[in-house]
Amino acid sequence: MKSMMITIPVEPGITLRAIRTDRFKTGCFSINLLQPHRRETASVDALLPSVLLHGTARYPDITAVTNHLDDLYGATLGTLVRRKGETRFVGFYADFIEDAFVPDGEAVFAPMLELAAQTLYEPYLENGCFCARYVESEKQNLINAIEASLNDKRSYALMRCIEEMCCYEDFAVSRFGSESEAENIHYKKLTRHYRELIQTCPVEIFYCGKTDFKAVSAAMRDAFSAMPRGEIDYDIGTDLRMNAVEDHVRFVEEEMDVTQGKL
Repeated sequence: MKSMMITIPVEPGITLRAIRTDRFKTGCFSINLLQPHRRETASVDALLPSVLLHGTARYPDITAVTNHLDDLYGATLGTLVRRKGETRFVGFYADFIEDAFVPDGEAVFAPMLELAAQTLYEPYLENGCFCARYVESEKQNLINAIEASLNDKRSYALMRCIEEMCCYEDFAVSRFGSESEAENIHYKKLTRHYRELIQTCPVEIFYCGKTDFKAVSAAMRDAFSAMPRGEIDYDIGTDLRMNAVEDHVRFVEEEMDVTQGKL
C-alpha cells in the first residue's frame, strides 16, 4: 500500500498528522508541545519530559510504568527535547507492535496512547507538585548531559559557533539550556511552568502505522479529551536580531589539550 499523510484536528490546539503504511510491523507516534525557544526557559523545558516520565497518577513510579510497558509487549515510551529553527518541541515518543500482529486480538495502540496521554497531563504529584526527589534526580542528569557536550569535540565546535554567531538571539542557546539555569530549577517552579505549558502550548501529534485514519483520530480524541486547556498561544515565530553595534569581524579561538583537532 502506498503511504499517505493527512492532517486532522483533534481538539482545540491539538493537531494530528498521520501517515498510514503497511510497510512495518510496529507503529509509532510522538506528542509534542510547541513553543518559542527562549533562553530563560530552555533548561526547565528540557527537564520537564524526564520528570513526567517518572510516573502518572495511575502508575506512580518508573517501575510501575516499565511493568505496564512490558505488558504491552515491550512497547517503548521515551522523552523528546528538540529544536527546529526557533521552535522548541518537548514531549514523548512511543513505538509498539501493531494490533494486527498481537495474539488473541489484544489491543496495544489504544492503551499505549492512553499511557502517553496520562504521562503528559496526569503526572504523579505530591501535595499538588512534582515529586522533589524525581526533580532533583533528573536535574542532575540534565547537568551531566550539558557538561558532557564538551566530550564530542565536533558537536561542541558547532555549538560554540552557533553561540558566537547568534549571541544576540535566543537561537544561540542549546536545546538543554545552560548549567547555571539547570542548577536553579526548583520543583515548585517546574510545576508552575508545566501547568502553564499544558494549557497554552499548541500540541502536534505525529503517527505512523497501519491503523485506519478514523480509528487513529477517534483514539486520539478519547485520549486527549480530558487534557486541561486554556487560551492557546499560537505566537511561535522567528525573532531575528541584527546587531547594529559591531562593525568588525570577531575572531573566537579556544584551545584544548587534545591529540586530534576538529574543524
